[in-house]
Amino acid sequence: MDTSSVDIPPADTGHRDTEVELKLTAEESALKSIMAAAAITGRSVGKPRTRELESVYYDTPDLRLKRRRIALRVRRSGRSWIQTLKTDGDGVTRDEWEAPVAGAQPDLGAIAAPEARAQLGLVLPDELRPVFATRFTRRSRVIEVPADEVDGHAPTPAVDPARIEVAFDLGSVVAGQREQPVAEIELELLAGPPAALWHLARELHDVAPVHLARASKAARGYRLAGDERPAPYKPAKASVPRGATVDEALETILRQCFEHWLANEDAALDGSDPEGVHQMRVALRRMRSALKLYEPVLPPERTHRLEAALKRVADGLGPARDQDVFLAELVGPLEAAMPEESEALGAVRAAAAEARAAGYDRVRATIADPDYTALVLELGEWIEARGWRDDLARAGDAETLATLGRPMTELADKLLARHHKKVLKRGRHFERLSPEARHRLRIACKKLRYAAEFWRGLYKPKKARAFVKALSGLQDDLGHLNDVATARSLIAGLVEARPGDPALARGAGLVIAWHARGAAEAEPRLARDWRAFAGTKPFWH
Repeated sequence: MDTSSVDIPPADTGHRDTEVELKLTAEESALKSIMAAAAITGRSVGKPRTRELESVYYDTPDLRLKRRRIALRVRRSGRSWIQTLKTDGDGVTRDEWEAPVAGAQPDLGAIAAPEARAQLGLVLPDELRPVFATRFTRRSRVIEVPADEVDGHAPTPAVDPARIEVAFDLGSVVAGQREQPVAEIELELLAGPPAALWHLARELHDVAPVHLARASKAARGYRLAGDERPAPYKPAKASVPRGATVDEALETILRQCFEHWLANEDAALDGSDPEGVHQMRVALRRMRSALKLYEPVLPPERTHRLEAALKRVADGLGPARDQDVFLAELVGPLEAAMPEESEALGAVRAAAAEARAAGYDRVRATIADPDYTALVLELGEWIEARGWRDDLARAGDAETLATLGRPMTELADKLLARHHKKVLKRGRHFERLSPEARHRLRIACKKLRYAAEFWRGLYKPKKARAFVKALSGLQDDLGHLNDVATARSLIAGLVEARPGDPALARGAGLVIAWHARGAAEAEPRLARDWRAFAGTKPFWH
């Protein structure tokens, strides 16, 4: 999303509108406190409005619109009916096409814009069926946020304030006999920089705890109608494009990591699919690595504070992920290989499942913590406004500010070479390395891999692909050794929590012995993978 000011035109039957909004959830009592806060009442423009809104969402029996990641609704407001076709977007920006219709039934003929028809695809009017509905009271008002309060905008009377519609929604989503409450604040940008939304959200969080919500009402309705679990999100491989400056590359990478993280939050909270927590932790690690890699051009005070906060969140997800890996990759294969030991290994699985449940309780507590939301909102505004430029300007660091405008390849060449040299140094005499030294090598490999994946698009694809493939294979090998080492401490904790359980003690011994033997047998392959990587030519200049 561009950080320059935008003016979003009113809806038009044949034209696309770009809806730029943030959605916050909160307790009903928090919503009432925020409604009365000076951040809202002291900035109001015009009179507040109260409306009773009822929307019905339609789709085909095979849910083709859902698969296309679009929603078609008809909303009643007073005596009027409005049909809206809306894309899923990225959680902040969405395209939508609105048109008045005669009644509660959708009218596909009212969708005139070619791009809207392309989004809709081949759907016949008689295929559409109601899937779910939303019913809520909306209290809204328009406010103005001065530009000099928003990160990324220097104080100047010549810049118009951002205009934001703040809507407080209380009601429910209904699908058949199922119903979920709605208690949300929608912040929709009418004019000004998108960073203003994040700035206002931070102010509201200071008044009463809120939580950034990624799922739209449509997404919640589909889940409710299908009794579905939130799905994990694994992004396509993406990197910085050729020709990018340091500033552009930094924003691209941080935005990708941020989106990856938040898109997996619901799946991590749900906990039914281990991939949710895993992908969320990967995104957090990638963001921490990006901040580390870009330390030469970032303001140190904020950067170090953000790194520490990101680590605290990742630590809160760690125990759940450790138990997921233990159960799936260490206990599972042994159960398949030794069915005669079902009692002993069943005791290990039961103890680990109990520890996993406690781990997911910690995941939920971590995400529910107001400090977590404060971190999310600060990062959102900082990335949206490229706030590191303001930080550097306030520090008087003109030299680093100038570096931000240089080609990214200049910085990437130096940093890739530095991290590559560190990996080669730590892997010297690989076969004789101690477990501790191999752990340090694994960490160095991980940092180099993130750097290579971030910047591979700046270089020739074939060479970059070969290097990343060799590095990934080595890192995966070292990662499995680390999982086995971690399992020893996990098993010790499980046995300590259930003293005197002979089946658990036997099962613990079986798991340790089985994977210790497997690690020893994998040693020749590990040495080959190290030599293959060490012999791969770097792809940078």
